[in-house]
Amino acid sequence: MKNIFLLLILGNIFQLAIAQAPSNDIVIGHKDSLYSDVLQEARQIWVHVPFQGQDLYEKKTYPVVYLLDGPAHFSAVVSMIENLSSNLLCPEMIVVGIPNTNRTRDLTPRKGDDSHPFVSPEMAEISGGGENFLRFMKEELKPYVEANYPVNSFEMLIGHSFGGLLAMYAFKHQPDLFNAYISIDPSMWWSQETLLKEIKEASWTSEHQGKMLYLGIANTLTEGMTVEAALKDNTPMTGHFRALMQLHDHMLSSKGDMIKYEGKYYEKDDHGSVPFITEYDALRSFFDFYKLVMGPQDFINPAIDIAAKLQRHFEVISKEMGLTILPDESSVNQMGYQALEMNFLPKAQQLFEMNTKNYPNSFNTHDSLGDYYMAVKDWGKAKQCFKKALSLNPDSPSKQKLEEIEKQGN
Repeated sequence: MKNIFLLLILGNIFQLAIAQAPSNDIVIGHKDSLYSDVLQEARQIWVHVPFQGQDLYEKKTYPVVYLLDGPAHFSAVVSMIENLSSNLLCPEMIVVGIPNTNRTRDLTPRKGDDSHPFVSPEMAEISGGGENFLRFMKEELKPYVEANYPVNSFEMLIGHSFGGLLAMYAFKHQPDLFNAYISIDPSMWWSQETLLKEIKEASWTSEHQGKMLYLGIANTLTEGMTVEAALKDNTPMTGHFRALMQLHDHMLSSKGDMIKYEGKYYEKDDHGSVPFITEYDALRSFFDFYKLVMGPQDFINPAIDIAAKLQRHFEVISKEMGLTILPDESSVNQMGYQALEMNFLPKAQQLFEMNTKNYPNSFNTHDSLGDYYMAVKDWGKAKQCFKKALSLNPDSPSKQKLEEIEKQGN
């Protein structure tokens, strides 16, 4: 029986079963809005915030993903992050999707050239507002999100096509806006490849140190054309693909140790299908340090301090992300109770004690440690824990537990 429980622990280490609010709806986000003085218009945003459970635990903060062309990618990115974070492959994150009002205006950093066969005079005329849109994000959107949602300082930008072009522009010219950039099949051909030329001709600065960039390249070649043939071509039909291959080669040769860069050509995906797989690969690449390797020996071997191992792992995560990230309170709490149920008592003690140190103002961590001391019949320490929990929350279940101990004369 113990082996069965062990498998349950290893399969669900950081997947906390949370009771959702009573509803027949499955909700992944909500709509919010703000008025932009920079853009002179009202702007809607779609926001996903990870479920934080009952108001029993200390509030968490999360990295935030800003998603251009929001409605087209929102559900995919949210579900992807939820799946990866539940398996401890990336952090839980807030997702802010940005719907368009004038896509060509906002997502192109330069005026278009209407001599290009894919650019009409009308399209060229309204283009070139990307710099202003980044100003909106920096001066209005980001402060609004920071004031109204539990975000921390790690921020990511995701853009596809024109959105990918703006992401590359921000990475080149305003790298401090975000920590990580995902540029999906960006329109580097725009405005006679001006941005591509700027990237190839300039050196990276200290502001790019430690930044993350992932480039996804779709197969936009005509049927039967090879990569080799496309790279030798000079027609507009292959201009998009050739510009991206040049960008990828340049990033590989110039990034050095300054930039965490990865790019990939997705031969089996076209411009429309490439976002999903690019986003997945980018998240796995950015957070390659996040995965926790834990096996049965961590629970069975008495010489292993499981709490210390968790703490060290999250110290590595904190260093990589440039902010303090602690092991999740509720998930560690669940692990502690599973260890207690399986009679791995020293492991349960390690986990519960770590939680009280990491979250000293959470009544629940002290109540759980009290449950451990009750299980080992250390009534004095159990009472201390329950009294601490009650001092933090007079309505804590610790009240009944404390009364029970005293009623029995312990």
